[in-house]
Amino acid sequence: DTYKTAWPYYAHRIMCDSGDTPDTGDTGYTPFSVSGDITNKFVYSGDSVQTVQLSSSGFLDIVTSMYVNGEQITPVSAITMEPGKTYYIDYYTNTNYSYVPYTSFNDTDVVETEVRGAHITQLQGCYGGCQGLTAATLSSAITETNGTFVNCENLASVNAGNNTMIVRDDSFRNCSSLTGINLSPSLIGANAFAGSGLRSFSIGSNCTSIGNAAFSACTALTEVVINGRSLSNNLAVGASIFSDCPALSSVTFFEFERRIANGMFKNCTALTAITLPSNNIGSESFYNTGLRSITVQEAASSIGRNAFYNCQYLNSVVLPSTITSIGDAAFAGTNLLTGVTINATTPPSLATPSGGNASLGGTNVNIYVPASALEDYKAAQDFAMYAQNDKIFAIQ
Repeated sequence: DTYKTAWPYYAHRIMCDSGDTPDTGDTGYTPFSVSGDITNKFVYSGDSVQTVQLSSSGFLDIVTSMYVNGEQITPVSAITMEPGKTYYIDYYTNTNYSYVPYTSFNDTDVVETEVRGAHITQLQGCYGGCQGLTAATLSSAITETNGTFVNCENLASVNAGNNTMIVRDDSFRNCSSLTGINLSPSLIGANAFAGSGLRSFSIGSNCTSIGNAAFSACTALTEVVINGRSLSNNLAVGASIFSDCPALSSVTFFEFERRIANGMFKNCTALTAITLPSNNIGSESFYNTGLRSITVQEAASSIGRNAFYNCQYLNSVVLPSTITSIGDAAFAGTNLLTGVTINATTPPSLATPSGGNASLGGTNVNIYVPASALEDYKAAQDFAMYAQNDKIFAIQ
């Protein structure tokens, strides 16, 4: 349906009917040049001639002119499309509008899009559910996305001209074919990449906030790098950011001085080793991971509830001199754990009363403490069960 010259892909095209040769004498099929703010490519998948919605009426309200296959038309909400035909729709938009509004092209037959209007800076939920969309090109003017490509399961290529844009909630959620993307967001919203096909991702030093479940259920994700320089406080890191990423095996922290958030790596079963930053560990942070050993760094004072619950391969734990509290069932279900070393001279509090065996694992776990504090640990109520079973020893 489409013959393309060697000219730039969207800038010049020759259109002709299937089986014909290009005829430069026919109106609408001559080479033409367009430079609209947005170009969408459609290959109509219907089985009969239909009048098809091009975009939401809310978006058409800001369209000043429109071209369909190079022929200018009066902006309308729909055109007649024939099965299997290719259509290029070019939109010129009012410069008073800096955004493409929600539902503009949702659930349409668009297969490729290019946004290049210099005044368009935000894309708000405008391509949600476009199952045929495979490629998107965004101009360097785009500074923010918000639910833009949610549920675009076949979107495999995103060329983002501005690698420092704000990526708000659900921007690329369930884009399961998207294996990589060339941007380093300054903000990542809740579920921004959840369920996507990303294989690796680097959170740069310019990122100020990461929302809840931002990368959860990314089943192909194997490697992440997190630079925490701009994450100003614990609230800047949401819960369950990388939860349910079963292939995640490599995590690298740089300048990360925030608490490991609740559920951050929950159910990351391929994560067998990690070097922790010097801070506290939230509830369920490493719930059901594949960790073999763990050393909590100095300056950390607390470990949250269920932090290492059901880490079935965990066999060694070292806690710092600064630790003061260990949450309920923090090490429960760690059947291979035989020893916990606690470097604190003051016995930390254990959330589980009368022995706290669930906080530190089963009753067969040996507890190793500073020699100068051995008697204090044996006398501490929270460690009574370990003392009664003669399981508290001085660090050698």
